[in-house]
Amino acid sequence: MHTTATDWREALDIALTRALRSDHAADTAADALGAVPARRLPALDEAIRRQSWPAHLPGFAWPFQAQPSEGQIDAQLFSVGCHADGRMRERALRLMRDRQGRLATALALIRCDDWVLQVRLCAEDALRQIVAADPAALFAHIDLLFALRARLRMQSGVWRTVIDPLLLAPAHVAARWSALGGSRHPLFVCELILRADPAQAETLALRTVQHRDPVVARWGLRELLHISGLSVGDDLIAYALRHPSASVRAHALRARARTDDDGYRALLRTSLLDPSASVRSVAAYATRALGLDPRDTWRDALDHGSAPDKHYALLGLGDRAEAEDLARIAPWLRHANGELRCAALRGAVSAGIDDPAAQLRDALASPSSKVVALALKLGATVPAFMTRETLTQAFTVAANPLTRQRIVDATRQLGRWDALDCLLDCIDHDAHAADALHALTAWHREIGQRYTPLSANRKRALLQRIDATTRRNMHIDWRPIRRVVESG
Repeated sequence: MHTTATDWREALDIALTRALRSDHAADTAADALGAVPARRLPALDEAIRRQSWPAHLPGFAWPFQAQPSEGQIDAQLFSVGCHADGRMRERALRLMRDRQGRLATALALIRCDDWVLQVRLCAEDALRQIVAADPAALFAHIDLLFALRARLRMQSGVWRTVIDPLLLAPAHVAARWSALGGSRHPLFVCELILRADPAQAETLALRTVQHRDPVVARWGLRELLHISGLSVGDDLIAYALRHPSASVRAHALRARARTDDDGYRALLRTSLLDPSASVRSVAAYATRALGLDPRDTWRDALDHGSAPDKHYALLGLGDRAEAEDLARIAPWLRHANGELRCAALRGAVSAGIDDPAAQLRDALASPSSKVVALALKLGATVPAFMTRETLTQAFTVAANPLTRQRIVDATRQLGRWDALDCLLDCIDHDAHAADALHALTAWHREIGQRYTPLSANRKRALLQRIDATTRRNMHIDWRPIRRVVESG
């Protein structure tokens, strides 16, 4: 008995759905297989092998009774080549080796890792026949090769004798470079290019630095140059410094730090105003290494620069401001942009602004949760800032739930009974404030266990507040809180 077309189509359709999370009708499964990326074919192989094909099946329909398309023929042979029965896989391989194309090559490669020796030997023979007719066929399956190369059966067999020599062959220079742009594993291709022709290291470095993937660009800039012993060319550095990835720009700046010349100093000044904090940090370090002060550049930009330069200068100066910078920073203390206001706030506090507590209280009313979080953090070290009244007022005007949560969390910095009073204030403001209710439980578990003397008047006032709050908020079990106060 032979399989029908439906047998392999249904098996393929189910496998596509399970392995690739795609949904196709059985009659379109062959077309769907043609669109599956090569890197996904090993997973599809496993999914097809798990299907319940007829156990009594001795073979499959060949030749076809109808007039199938070439795609249908390849799809059937590929599907049967993934069958759980080794005899079926071997037969499919023998038929597939007379054909060319991506699925034929892919099936041969996958079966070169087969656990059955006879199937594996047949696959190796099929692969040799396929690549003899089209030596560049392997380069269309770079991602599949990357997935298979570490497998022991591949390494001990056809990889060393067939695949690797073809990938490194002098005749395939163009194919290797073409694969660099299309593969999901460009570093694997870089390795091939460098192994095949070490003299191409400089060309490869320039090419990889221009790669969209920052990992590849950094490899070209750092690893490859180190391996090859090349000096870093100014043209390569110039391109890397324009890369969209901040990590690449930062690496380029480090690579350029070799001479104290006017060009390098100009580069540092430009990089001190980079949009990325990491690049600005590298530039600041390098500037100080030359005996210069990066704050001079930031101050000049704040005084005379363009709007973008002013923004990045403020971000750079914020953590390093001194008393002389207060006048420059002051206009930014109420800026609508949360990141810029944070930088100004950090700079003002570190520079010693008069009445920092007042500035921080003002910041607590910001609609930006980042600004509020920073104000609370800085306020932890500012005398007379962290009070019940301050936090209660901030909670009542908080613009969003995240801000409210951060204010409630800050009650942990208050004394035992002030924290409780503040949480009661928050609940009075919003009886269903989940963050305040959660914090009340935390207070009972953590803060409430600390010993802090409680005067009779304060105890009476707290119990009265709890009684009043209990009447308004019957959904809360106040008994544990009340017991803590009564024992205080």
